[in-house]
Amino acid sequence: MNARSIIDTSFLVLRLSPYSESSIVAAGLTPCHGQVHFLVHGARKLGPKSFPTFDLFRVLRVQYRDSTADLHRVSKTELVVAYADVARHMAAYRTAGWLARFSLLNAPADMEQPRLFNALCLGLQRLADAHRHPERAHLVADAVVVG
Repeated sequence: MNARSIIDTSFLVLRLSPYSESSIVAAGLTPCHGQVHFLVHGARKLGPKSFPTFDLFRVLRVQYRDSTADLHRVSKTELVVAYADVARHMAAYRTAGWLARFSLLNAPADMEQPRLFNALCLGLQRLADAHRHPERAHLVADAVVVG
């Protein structure tokens, strides 16, 4: 792949770390490039005209330049799906956090991970729906981990 080529891919946000007063480092998974880390300038600025696109458990469509650097700079982002309802039930949220840590520890960079990416998205969707049946939320969380 050319060092100057533009990559357009889906990105599942699994970890956010503050970098400066206004920037973050977003770590997550892509189906075609494995684990990827982005330096996102201005992501912590909030206001009436600035809505944070990068947030936990969201799938984004991102464009960035391919490079040998560990931190990539995003040139374009678009929200595809947000699994925000994961936070509505504690067991679901804990499970999502565990899955995120497990994935980031075990998914290498520069290696295709389409099955893991799809499994995480499906698991997060099921965890997000768990609040609708709180009496079964623990069973859903266990099933997602086993799956």
